[in-house]
Amino acid sequence: MIPPAPPMTAATPSIEVEVEKQTKDGVCNPGDYEDLGKGVKEHVMPHTFDGCKIIINKGLSRHFQTAHTLTLGATTQPTQWQFGATYVGTQQIGENEASFRGRRLMAWEYKCFIGVIDTHGLLTSNGLYHSPSFVVTQFHPVLMGDISTNGNFTALYVHQLAKAWRLKLNMQTQGQRWVGYQGSLDYRGSDFTFTSTLANPDLFTASGVAVFQYLQSWTPRLSVGTELLYQKGSGIEASLLSLGGMYNGGGWDVAAKVGLHAWNVTYHHKYKGVQLATEFDGNLMQGETTAAIGYKADIGSSFTIRSKLDSHGTVATVIEKRLEPLPATLTLSGQLNHWTDDCKFGLGLTVG
Repeated sequence: MIPPAPPMTAATPSIEVEVEKQTKDGVCNPGDYEDLGKGVKEHVMPHTFDGCKIIINKGLSRHFQTAHTLTLGATTQPTQWQFGATYVGTQQIGENEASFRGRRLMAWEYKCFIGVIDTHGLLTSNGLYHSPSFVVTQFHPVLMGDISTNGNFTALYVHQLAKAWRLKLNMQTQGQRWVGYQGSLDYRGSDFTFTSTLANPDLFTASGVAVFQYLQSWTPRLSVGTELLYQKGSGIEASLLSLGGMYNGGGWDVAAKVGLHAWNVTYHHKYKGVQLATEFDGNLMQGETTAAIGYKADIGSSFTIRSKLDSHGTVATVIEKRLEPLPATLTLSGQLNHWTDDCKFGLGLTVG
């Protein structure tokens, strides 16, 4: 299957945002199909870890940054040191060209900008992500890499080829073994996005994975799309079709992806400094269904707590405390499964 995107360990560059007039009909670019419901997992639900983790981010220049990550005493992975680097190019897309219409900015995007923005979404005064529009000043190309002492290496290359065309290439290795590699090409229209992806292609064995995604804005609040996946290799040839969509109700949104063998439904509500979310996952082939409810609360300007409870009896919480005025963040992570009595605890420190 398609390998996951490489971990982005480098510090987030800043973003420069200014407001422009709304489009005539209020229908804007909906973003990417693969990002439907992803905000719940990435920004609301806690990402727990165990052991001790120390992250040091260092900006060497406006266009080059490095990150060092030291992991100690973790039961899920060996003790290791990771080095990450991010390069942001000097090619700039004009303000009138790089319009994201006030929608949510995804992980790869807000790492490619210059300035600071709320990475949990652009919520306007009327509660909509589509109105008014936002214009960002973007620089390309972007190159990110991450290597660890156990020989694992990941890399990501992003380049805006033209006003509406974006190219993404990523690869991952484990020691001397290739884990996966893929390339994606996006076309962003004024009210739709089309993405084609080719993963792990092998001309000698005629194997690989091809994915085609399309997401269309029907109204300023409703976006509907589809995904077609075709896989061939290892004696398997199969295709999967899924439908997805997102409805923004003003301060809240619901997103869904439904296929023949799996589905995912998320609900996200944001009110001032608190975000609530629910998520339902189902897989008919594995015979599993999971439900989770979580929240994120920003207390003041330096304290953040994320917590969730799922149907497997797991309670997880991550607490982040920014040690102002120092450029450092202290992180406490805890997880307990009441059915299996499995628990883990983590302590982290991020500098820079």
